[in-house]
Amino acid sequence: MKANIYYLSLATEAAEFLASIICLFIAHVMDLRKALFMCCCIVFAGCIAMMIATKISDSDNQGETNIQDNLLSSALIMLTNLGVVIAFDVAYLINAQLFPTVLLATAYGVCNILGRSISIFSPIVAKLPHPIPLVALALFAGVSGFLSLGLIKRKDI
Repeated sequence: MKANIYYLSLATEAAEFLASIICLFIAHVMDLRKALFMCCCIVFAGCIAMMIATKISDSDNQGETNIQDNLLSSALIMLTNLGVVIAFDVAYLINAQLFPTVLLATAYGVCNILGRSISIFSPIVAKLPHPIPLVALALFAGVSGFLSLGLIKRKDI
């Protein structure tokens, strides 16, 4: 997406701040499994919207960006980043519900190793031609959202 880097930076930082506040409320109000699914749906919707907006923007203007493109790009980046950050925070919170206390530190470690192993490939995917990185993120969010519905809460809580 063509946009001013300063708008995009502001959007991502605003999403980080809003996600922290929203996560506080989600932790007290919602079931964390449903919250994780909701966040994955937000990421999925943001990716699809970015693909559509990029396709429309590329056909409308050839190489030049205007304020509407900057605002639309920033809003979609903010929406997608909001979903990612909330999902990341909820993933840490949900571990305490899924694993016994004896295994909790090990579960955090295994999740951390798997997450970092997957993130190693993100720069490689980001360098691929245009729709592939967004499709990869949308597929990852869709699969994660689908799998989050199958999480089973421990009985002894």
